[in-house]
Amino acid sequence: MLADTSVSGRGVASKLRAPSSSPACRGSRSGGSSPRARSWVYIVECSDGTLYSGWSTDPARRVAQHNSGTGAKYTRGRRPVRLVYVERVRNGREALRRESQIKKMSREAKRALCLASGALTLGKH
Repeated sequence: MLADTSVSGRGVASKLRAPSSSPACRGSRSGGSSPRARSWVYIVECSDGTLYSGWSTDPARRVAQHNSGTGAKYTRGRRPVRLVYVERVRNGREALRRESQIKKMSREAKRALCLASGALTLGKH
């Protein structure tokens, strides 16, 4: 699994748009087996400093959902959230596995993962 280390802390979400012709943009929820159907595992930092991980076929859209209050119940009372880590995976099944691994990590391990990717500075909302 490769972390997306090519993005900087500024503008992470803007680099994640899936092409509009991809199956993910046409409403496929399975992640599919198509080479173009990609999924992403992400970590957001909530306004209270906690970290929340999840997966999506479009992380920028998902972060917008978290910030509008229609995302996960956990993030609704902790807005705004900020995208601090993204990792591209092959499909939804792999995304679920990786998300589970990340959720089992300690806070310190998650912070190290985020910092190692070079994509964020934690604690600056």
